[in-house]
Amino acid sequence: MKRRPAPVVGRLCRRRAEVACPLAVTAAFEARPGWRASVRSGGNQEPGEYCAVVSLSPSFFVERLTGWGAHAAHGSRFPAVPFKELADPAGLLSAAAKVAIADRLCAESGLTRDDCVAYGDSLSDMNLFRVVPVSVVVNADSRLSGLATHSYVGKDLWDAYELVCHGR
Repeated sequence: MKRRPAPVVGRLCRRRAEVACPLAVTAAFEARPGWRASVRSGGNQEPGEYCAVVSLSPSFFVERLTGWGAHAAHGSRFPAVPFKELADPAGLLSAAAKVAIADRLCAESGLTRDDCVAYGDSLSDMNLFRVVPVSVVVNADSRLSGLATHSYVGKDLWDAYELVCHGR
């Protein structure tokens, strides 16, 4: 028996199908403010640092960050673009999944949560901010800012990174 997708997933996929073709995805990715100036310069991390991105955004978008220096990128699983099918709700990440993925990456690397810094911009980062001792909220509202140890407002992700990189 074929599973019917949740109504919200169906609406999301239909909406994204209207705008998601490979050229549109590339254009949207390239246009993100702050990414070109900092992340794209190709792994500006200090020696020995590991950069992982965990996002609820579609994996076909998030995974592009590995080409700009991220060591790992995890996003919600969507069909390939252009969409010809609906996303499977089981492939969509949750806030809890962000913590589970971070824990798995730590275990694989011989690290603990105490060794990590979390950066986030949405309420889906709340769980991660609660379990990681150092966190930076980026351009977020006060509900999230109160949970982070640092706050950054601006367009250059490198500046957000520098809030904590030298003190660790």
